[in-house]
Amino acid sequence: MSSLAFEEKRMGRTVLVTGGAQGIGAALAQAFAQQGDRVAIADLAFQNFQRNEGLFTGPCDVRDRGSCTEFVGRVAVELGPVDVLINNAGIYPMQRFEDISPDDWDSVLATNLGSVFHLSQLCLPNMRARSWGRIINVTSNTFFMGTPYLAHYVASKGGIIGLSRSLASEMGRYGITVNCIAPSFTRTEGTAMIEQAAPEVVTQTVAMQAIERVAVPTDVVGVALFLASDGAEFLTGQTIATDGGASKN
Repeated sequence: MSSLAFEEKRMGRTVLVTGGAQGIGAALAQAFAQQGDRVAIADLAFQNFQRNEGLFTGPCDVRDRGSCTEFVGRVAVELGPVDVLINNAGIYPMQRFEDISPDDWDSVLATNLGSVFHLSQLCLPNMRARSWGRIINVTSNTFFMGTPYLAHYVASKGGIIGLSRSLASEMGRYGITVNCIAPSFTRTEGTAMIEQAAPEVVTQTVAMQAIERVAVPTDVVGVALFLASDGAEFLTGQTIATDGGASKN
């Protein structure tokens, strides 16, 4: 592919980020917008659908197929069909395993894992039609570390890794890659409650890392930009741990 063709493809991309109103999702959305991509952000923090040049934001209940279908349809009209899907939305209530109710379990699995199923199914037809696509799923290194008090969260993140590997096997022939990013504990507005409720979990996490500091949202940006590029066309079904070296143990 010529450099001109690559530039035309890059500038013509539509990127959808779920859970992008704050934290990791917001950092990813900003990075893709800064490099010239059209970006859609789906998050229940937004009350209305809004379009501002190459940025489209709006509410989307990622647990609900109808809400996801509506959002993907609106993105297609406003920005064009999705080329890069970043499944980032997630919740992480800290609970002892014995205290997790069936409703708690279903809520975490529906939000964290079910959303990947819904959005991927809805975005794949266009990717196949264009013989190019990128699905990037934000999982967590808690799957490898066995972090306590997050059994439903860890199960959902492990499910994302398994789903991604299987989907990568199906989609490779269509020029579509599917990969995961697995951050360690990342300091965001949403994780402040964990630092307050269980500071020892954060301390222990950092102590296991080769880079001994708490991660911040921008730590995952470079990996995501690479995975979404043509330079990563031969990389699929992988989970890249952006965890400061914690998974080395």
